[in-house]
Amino acid sequence: MSPSKHVYNRFCDFFGESVYFASLAIDFEEKMELDISAAFSKTAILSSVFALEAAVNALIDSLELSKSKADDVDHWGIIEKYRFYFERRKPGQKFNRSAEEVKVISDLVEFRHRQVHSKLDLQPLHEEPDGTYRYPQIETSPHLQIPFRPMFVESANALVALKAVDEFLERYLLDWCGMDTDEAMLFLLHQTCIPELPPFVMTTPVYKRVESEFTRFGLNLKYIDRKRFSVTMRRGGK
Repeated sequence: MSPSKHVYNRFCDFFGESVYFASLAIDFEEKMELDISAAFSKTAILSSVFALEAAVNALIDSLELSKSKADDVDHWGIIEKYRFYFERRKPGQKFNRSAEEVKVISDLVEFRHRQVHSKLDLQPLHEEPDGTYRYPQIETSPHLQIPFRPMFVESANALVALKAVDEFLERYLLDWCGMDTDEAMLFLLHQTCIPELPPFVMTTPVYKRVESEFTRFGLNLKYIDRKRFSVTMRRGGK
């Protein structure tokens, strides 16, 4: 008898959550509740990076690696993992770190790093003639122009992050790695469940909102079967 186990790639969860939080950020921005909008925008960006890492970890897991090598790779950064998988899949070819799709993803990885490993920093303030103070300069990521200070993040930044992830995965999986949609789906929506468990159902309002926002946000999702992806979102991997 096979041992009981549940193996589930959380890419679908993270990507769906990113879309949902970006949608909420827009709502609160329209209501001028900017602090709440910034919090949802930041969370949407972080979830998009979590989706990126879930995707590449599934790719790495498919490789035949020794335990010591697998443990070593597990501690690498996200971009380095994508490089490693590509060069294993395409022997003799070098991963193009200077590609625009990689540069913008590096912005998102750096944003995540700044939030997760937050440190005290000194920010000079500029005094206005009326005695008020403002930040004279807001540090942003070099390519996507996402503010590193979460209080300044807007819904537009979250949408840019989602588009960047979508375009990177399309280019990486379909063009660079030469996968078709079926193969990409095997990695992104992978699940093994013994014995079969009831699905972890996403509530209908959340699911419908995420599904409708794919089109509004301009997400192409060419590397997956939209229908199967939607079913996975709605039924928690089933």
